[in-house]
Amino acid sequence: RLLDEGRINLESTRSRNEHAKECEATAAGTALADPQTPWKAIVQSVAILTLRKHREGEPARRMSEHVPSEALSYRVKPFLFERHPNLVYGDGGTGKSLLAAHMVTLIANGQSTSGDGQPSFEVEYGNCLTLDWESDADDFWYRLKGLHKAFGYEELSKSIYHRYCARPLMDDLEEIQAMVVENDIDLVVIDSAAYAVGGDPKDESQVIPFFNALRTLKTTSLIIGHVPKDNPSQNPFGSVFWRNGA
Repeated sequence: RLLDEGRINLESTRSRNEHAKECEATAAGTALADPQTPWKAIVQSVAILTLRKHREGEPARRMSEHVPSEALSYRVKPFLFERHPNLVYGDGGTGKSLLAAHMVTLIANGQSTSGDGQPSFEVEYGNCLTLDWESDADDFWYRLKGLHKAFGYEELSKSIYHRYCARPLMDDLEEIQAMVVENDIDLVVIDSAAYAVGGDPKDESQVIPFFNALRTLKTTSLIIGHVPKDNPSQNPFGSVFWRNGA
């Protein structure tokens, strides 16, 4: 059974020792109780092996042996570049969240659109997760319901997930990584950028870690950003790395 749960600094000898003592104390009086169980050695070994694996990072790949993916280079062509962060930004109330929900609807139903004088999109089906700092599940549901009705679907796609967010992405990263893996997510929508960063969006020391965190998800992302009031250059609000990172 579960003996202990919490965050442990794997690099700290004191933290590892305290955790081992907690396991030993909790196990006492249970079927796991055994004075010979070397809890300190167990925790020490797990910590060292985990740190070694973490520090390995991604392997270097010999390009002559690399086989590129046969999937489309776009999740929604020509709008969302596959397995990369994509950024849409503009004034408040201009339909950015609605556009993101439109992309989610297309992807979750594998709905490519034809020309017929209208913009056409080539779509690859996938599961979608919207991380929402600006509204809630009710707002998102009504938006999706209207879009599905417009495309002729009676029921919402089962491939759409929504998560109400109140903490910065970095503070929730482990939980979000688990959601992406467990639900086989192909698109993550960030609504919106400043709230997801949690710090000053003009500070690259806040923005760069945000994009690094997105990379760990290894999936396509659509980030919704805003613009400053006086914006003759039409750049997103904040650091230049918002444009450079997308």
